[in-house]
Amino acid sequence: MKFRLLGIVFLLGGIAAGWFWGLGPLREAQAHAAVVKYRMDTFMVVPLAIFVGALLIGGGERVWAIVHGTPDNAKDWTYRIVLVGATAAVAWFSWTWFEGQMNALGYISGR
Repeated sequence: MKFRLLGIVFLLGGIAAGWFWGLGPLREAQAHAAVVKYRMDTFMVVPLAIFVGALLIGGGERVWAIVHGTPDNAKDWTYRIVLVGATAAVAWFSWTWFEGQMNALGYISGR
């Protein structure tokens, strides 16, 4: 039960981080703020927290052992690879969308 509650914390934490550190700068840009600061790592942490939270809610202690422990077999490695791949894909899509929105509003990043 405690791992499912931890999953809720991860899920809500990921949603809150996305709301404040992802959409917050976008709202500032839409309000035409002179300077808008944001961090790229937000777009990796948010999907990871949401995915891990959803998996913990669904799988509990079994998922925690796969995510947190040392992988024992090929199945655990496969789960981790899929988790990292899905997180990276969502991070890349959200970052690309965010940068497009910022560029459309006239904010050019220095990257």
